[in-house]
Amino acid sequence: MSKFFISIVIGGLAIVLSMSLFNNETPVKRAAENKNHTPEKQKRVVKTDTDNVGIIKNSNEKLVSEQERSVDTLQAKKQASQNKTAEHLQLALARVPDSYHSIFQWSQEVDEEMVNEYALAASNQEQQLADINLEQQLSDFIFQHELSTQVDIEVLRCTASSCEVYGKELSSNAWGVIIEDAKQASWWSFSNDATRNGMSTTGEMVFLTIIRD
Repeated sequence: MSKFFISIVIGGLAIVLSMSLFNNETPVKRAAENKNHTPEKQKRVVKTDTDNVGIIKNSNEKLVSEQERSVDTLQAKKQASQNKTAEHLQLALARVPDSYHSIFQWSQEVDEEMVNEYALAASNQEQQLADINLEQQLSDFIFQHELSTQVDIEVLRCTASSCEVYGKELSSNAWGVIIEDAKQASWWSFSNDATRNGMSTTGEMVFLTIIRD
């Protein structure tokens, strides 16, 4: 009976000891597992942040590149326009007497609009025959106008699509009144006109008008 009782006690102690060891190892094991998993989790978060930074950087670089290309394109267009205007200016200065050069260019400034308008009219004159009838209609209107004695027309050239007129004004704005009245005539079919006034090299008031479709 004593041996049997002793066996039961020993068996119970063994069970208690086993459970104690199991409970002691579990926190350690869980801590180790948590320790092993923590760097992996952090690593994944850091990797995601790095990827986002890379995406933003690439996006910014692409945007900067597109802006640079846009600026280059605008600069190229501006340079092409300036080159074209310079060519047109040389054409105008070659065709028009020196006393009218101030209409196109003064100091360091260039009247780009007028220069290009003149180039269009000159191109029309090279590609089209002179329109004698239109020249006569415009000439008759000018010399029949009440202010005709206040202008001195030096050149009047027309094609079917444009006219070039330049001369001197003997009184201020006399030519402006004449050309505005001409627009009311039944034969006037033009949609664009540009007039510039200036001073000749001899101090006279001069004007140049381009009329075109």
